[in-house]
Amino acid sequence: DRPAPAPIDMDPPARAMLARVPYGETVDFIAEVVRDLPETLRNTLAGGLYALLRHPAQYVRLQEARWDERLLDGAVEEMLRWWTPVLQVWRIVQRDTVIGGVPLLAGERVTLWLVSANHDEDVFPDPGQFLPDRFVRGARSHLCFGFGFRACLGARLARVQLRALLDALLERPGLPQIVGEPVMLPSNARHGFERLPVRWTR
Repeated sequence: DRPAPAPIDMDPPARAMLARVPYGETVDFIAEVVRDLPETLRNTLAGGLYALLRHPAQYVRLQEARWDERLLDGAVEEMLRWWTPVLQVWRIVQRDTVIGGVPLLAGERVTLWLVSANHDEDVFPDPGQFLPDRFVRGARSHLCFGFGFRACLGARLARVQLRALLDALLERPGLPQIVGEPVMLPSNARHGFERLPVRWTR
């Protein structure tokens, strides 16, 4: 008999990871905190943290309202929209069509810039701002995970992991800060960091 597959751990050790950030010391969030995670998840969690670091007033607001489940779920969606860990994907046009006034022919290869779609000001007003209640107010869905039968199968797990990190962040006293200049991944497909130096202050 073949052994049963190991169960998937749906509860990420977010609090244990954050314990790797001692108060008052600078650490690299990528190399020292989320180093054990798969790359896409590592980029997503780091991007979610970076969204909060870039918008400290919203971070404090979420801390003060951390029992509001709808707001926190909305903040997760806004993290995904604002950061978009997969920048672009390519597809093959199935039939002749026109998008945005541009004719596309069946068989042509096109690149879909998900990050651009998620910052389309016709769909998301003030797209550069991180607004935790954007999706609570009924914004259209972002395209972070694609759409339809080609949508990302790991979308639900990514949301669970990101929500767990957000809960752990908000319950920890004090505030994280960026220390120095983050170093981005040299990629036109993946949105992530090589280094993200942070420090936690009480």
